[in-house]
Amino acid sequence: MRKEEKIYKILESKLSTLEMQEKYLNLLNFKIEENRKSMGGLAIIMILLFLAFPLLIQTKISEISVGPFKLLDNTFAISIIPSVFAFCYYKYIMIWVDLSEQKNIYKCLTSKIFDIEYKSYLNIRLRSFSLIDSIENYNNNNQKTTPFGCLVDLIYLPVIIAIILMPYFFEYYCANFLFHKYGINSILNFIFFFSPIVLGLCTISIFFQVGKKDIYEL
Repeated sequence: MRKEEKIYKILESKLSTLEMQEKYLNLLNFKIEENRKSMGGLAIIMILLFLAFPLLIQTKISEISVGPFKLLDNTFAISIIPSVFAFCYYKYIMIWVDLSEQKNIYKCLTSKIFDIEYKSYLNIRLRSFSLIDSIENYNNNNQKTTPFGCLVDLIYLPVIIAIILMPYFFEYYCANFLFHKYGINSILNFIFFFSPIVLGLCTISIFFQVGKKDIYEL
């Protein structure tokens, strides 16, 4: 049974009336927008950390200011950035997984309420704009036979893989730098070195869990 069919089955058993479906749809839409904002904020933080780390190494940044707080110790900033970045990426992926499930439920619910196909043009247009969704929708259309469609096919997968793997390369780069620069002689250095590694492994485990994940009711 496909995931969409399982969602339809749950909707029929748990949200049997139109009023309940509409209420759930409103709450779901609110949560989707909330998750999008959270992901946007985390993405900005990760980009800033990604840019700040090499500048701190080269001592081109003398201090980091976050609101009323100022971080003047470059050594501490360099040490903590990999852990903060890894945690942000871990949280980003967790929210992304949740958002993916929410969007599936949203499409199933709108198709049920309006009695339209799950992948129909009308149902797709009900969703909020997303660059990844737009690329995916185009990729699923019958335009693959055109030269531009073939080009999108060739670019789409490598770009997605690069986006997913880039944070891991950055975490590896940071951990490698910390190990060679400060070592793991002290407890604090040990924590700073292994924290991004552990968080990175936890993030990887999420991808494996998503592949095996099935819809269930508690």
